[in-house]
Amino acid sequence: MVTNQDREAIPEDIEGSEGFKTQEMLLNMGPQHPSTHGVLRLVLTLEGETVVDCTPVIGYLHRGIEKILENRPVMGGIRYMDNADYLSPMLNEIAYVGAVEQLMCLESPRRAQYIRLLVGEMQRIASHLVAIGTYGLDLGAFTPVLWCFRDREGILSLFEALGGSRFNVNYLRVGGVLHDFPKGWLKECEAFLDQEEKNMAELETLLTGNEIFDHEPRVSAISTRNKPLHTGLLVRWPVPVVSTGTCVPIAPIWPTAKYL
Repeated sequence: MVTNQDREAIPEDIEGSEGFKTQEMLLNMGPQHPSTHGVLRLVLTLEGETVVDCTPVIGYLHRGIEKILENRPVMGGIRYMDNADYLSPMLNEIAYVGAVEQLMCLESPRRAQYIRLLVGEMQRIASHLVAIGTYGLDLGAFTPVLWCFRDREGILSLFEALGGSRFNVNYLRVGGVLHDFPKGWLKECEAFLDQEEKNMAELETLLTGNEIFDHEPRVSAISTRNKPLHTGLLVRWPVPVVSTGTCVPIAPIWPTAKYL
């Protein structure tokens, strides 16, 4: 729904060079739109088929987690972190238990830190697979999403063997993890990663140089060299924002687990 406040931003009719009158149109994209997944509303200003302005309306993913945690013990809050970001539950758990440990001046055992590092990186791969696959789907390429979700299933199966759940794993604990790797888990993980390396090379061959990926996203946004730092685009290391020439290793700034 376009609000009265939105309507005030609608300009008057503009008379074109050929005598035709045109008017910019406000269009809601989301939060029900499939591409926004119910978590984001975009108020678009259109001039014909050209988007001349975009106002994001955030907050649709808020689930009152902060309020819920006021009435939960510290350990009881971990499982809510899985719901905060459905693509990176393990990483959310790492952030939560890491914050609690900092407040308590507590350091988890060395092995637990490496376990967190491993599951966190696997979760990051799984999240990026969704991003790459759905990005290709939005551009009109169907094969990447099949390949990416196939590989993601392997990671979720390993998580299920580790914590008993594929999605809401609830595996990390303040001071460590729920339990050590089950027998044979590391061997299965190593076999998966060996195959995943081959799959990534195949995906790279499919996407790099592909006309769909080279031409469709061009001239999509304008950024400065420092903007990725100020807006939080650099969230993991190393994450080069290639188009701006920015490449900053984040781990030395905010060290977590055993990245250093």
